[in-house]
Amino acid sequence: MNRYEEDLQRNFDAGIEPVGDEVDIQAYREVFSRLKKVHEVELSRDFADTIVARVIERKKKEASRDILWFGAGAFLLAAACAIVVAMSGFKLQLGFLKNISSYAGLFVFGGFFIILLLFLEKRIIPRRDPFGDTKKI
Repeated sequence: MNRYEEDLQRNFDAGIEPVGDEVDIQAYREVFSRLKKVHEVELSRDFADTIVARVIERKKKEASRDILWFGAGAFLLAAACAIVVAMSGFKLQLGFLKNISSYAGLFVFGGFFIILLLFLEKRIIPRRDPFGDTKKI
């Protein structure tokens, strides 16, 4: 806003008849008379349902797009690994597995311990639903 417009604004706010270009004064009168009116807006009964349906549809599209990108990334990673193995002459040697067989009890304990931790996590830590309420699952 320039100084002229600020003076017009101050005069209108104070209730003083502004002095200046009649076109500008008439435009300001029109704008302020329209701004004083309160417009009633009434939404249709199914407005919220329509919005929720649109949000759900958008989330489905985003989820399918994410799955597509994940698949493309996994495919490209597998292709890159296959190319590297083919070009480098890599040979897989699993001789170290002979020594690991003596640690069978440790592996069983580790598996049970991981399952126990997952179970405790499900029971102890509260989950958040999308609306922000915490609840136990």
